[in-house]
This record gives sequence, C-alpha cells and structure tokens, in this order.
Amino acid sequence: MRAAGTLAAALAVTVAGAGCGTTRIVSTDPRATLMVDGQVLGRGEVEVTRYGTPGSATITARSEDGRQEQKTLRREFTVTTFVTGVLTYGICLLACWEYPAAVLVGTAPSSTPGASPGNGWDAPPGGEDIWLRPPPGWSPPAQASPAAASAPAPAAPAPAAPAPPGARPRQ
Repeated sequence: MRAAGTLAAALAVTVAGAGCGTTRIVSTDPRATLMVDGQVLGRGEVEVTRYGTPGSATITARSEDGRQEQKTLRREFTVTTFVTGVLTYGICLLACWEYPAAVLVGTAPSSTPGASPGNGWDAPPGGEDIWLRPPPGWSPPAQASPAAASAPAPAAPAPAAPAPPGARPRQ
C-alpha cells in the first residue's frame, strides 16, 4: 500500500514538473509547412511531445515557393529527468528525456528574381546602399597643398603664470 502511495505521488510530481508536455515548433514563415521526421504536422506553428525516450527528430520547414530548412531536435537528460527518475524508481531515467520548450525554424532567403528582400537588412537589388550616399549639397572638405600639410604648425606662446600674492610686479 505504501509503494502505491509513493508511486502515485511520484506520478503527480512527474506530471506537475512536465509543464504542458509539448515542444512548440515555430517557423519564421507563417505559411511554411512543418514536418517532423517526414510527417506533415501543420503550417507556421505546431507542437510535438516533449518527453520520451532518448532520441532525435528532423524538423523541416518548407515554404510555398520551395525554400526549406532542416533542424535536428534532440532529447536531452535534464534535472527534471533525474528527479522524476528517482521518484519513479528509474522509469523516467529512460522515458522522461526532453526536447527544448520551443524551436524556431527559418526558411532560407529567396533567390527568386523580383522577390521581396530577405529580412530588410539586405542590400537593395541595385547594390547601392542609400546610407553610404553623402547628404544632398555636401562636398568633401578642400585639401591643403602637400607642402603646407607637412609643415609643423607654429607653437603658440605659453600663457604667463599669475604672480603669487604679495609678489612685486616685474619691471
């Protein structure tokens, strides 16, 4: 009877410590198809089971124009795995490894002619960066002749130090 109570408490702690129990996978393109190990799960944002046996999964995000990116998702041994493993007499040492809470999967920038620029920070299609252009009406400062540029500037006379109080002025 005591073992059953301990097991029930351990399972309650496991469920409470597990949070929602899913890993959220989000694509940078909300219309991209998301696949996990080749199985289509949805578009833009999906969830997969977070806890399980050690292993990995391949996430693929494929946009409507054919661009795609893959990431490998691996379950890891964490503090939660250890604590729940102790409480469940070792069961969770094998079955409660976890994926990260969230994964962001992007799609590569489009190389299609006429497509919108990638992320707004890329160079414009013409290749000219407007931020490197001088302001209207600006001209570079005139440069002095090489001889004048190499001549040292005359030294300014040093200012006279004030006389200490009670000193006689110089004559």
